[in-house]
Amino acid sequence: RAFAALRPLSERHLPVFTVGAAAARAAREAGFIQVVSAEGDSVALAQAIADHAAAFRGAVLYPAPRDPAADLVAALGQRGVRARAVAVYETLAQGPSPELLAALDSQPIGMDAALIHSGKAAQALAVLLDERPVLSRALMILAISEAAAEPLARFKFARRAIAAAPNETALLA
Repeated sequence: RAFAALRPLSERHLPVFTVGAAAARAAREAGFIQVVSAEGDSVALAQAIADHAAAFRGAVLYPAPRDPAADLVAALGQRGVRARAVAVYETLAQGPSPELLAALDSQPIGMDAALIHSGKAAQALAVLLDERPVLSRALMILAISEAAAEPLARFKFARRAIAAAPNETALLA
């Protein structure tokens, strides 16, 4: 969406590669016609792009977050595909709401599980858990990937589950 907002409609003929179905749907809604979803993570995305590289000329433009979770440009380079990253958006951390803090501090705890969508989210939860050492034993952690859950590895949870695939549908399943 961020990239589409920055570029004219005349460029919607360019191929678009996405990590998953949600981003592919957003690309199609933005008017892009050639959309390929890797249905995986950054490794799967790099492979999907490499698999189609013979069909396009020039370097791949990676409209990236300011702080990407993975180095897609390097992964593409290892597959012989030239690429360039340009930061077009930024994810900003937001502190916990008073309602969340109250739920965490209530007895019994006011929640059963935490959904972890990214390593940054896990790092933020780790800070809260460091301030509440016994809390982790009461929580179930449901993470979108092993990489997202990694910052929480030192905690003992009531239950820890990793999604079968790195997408929202698999996480909720």
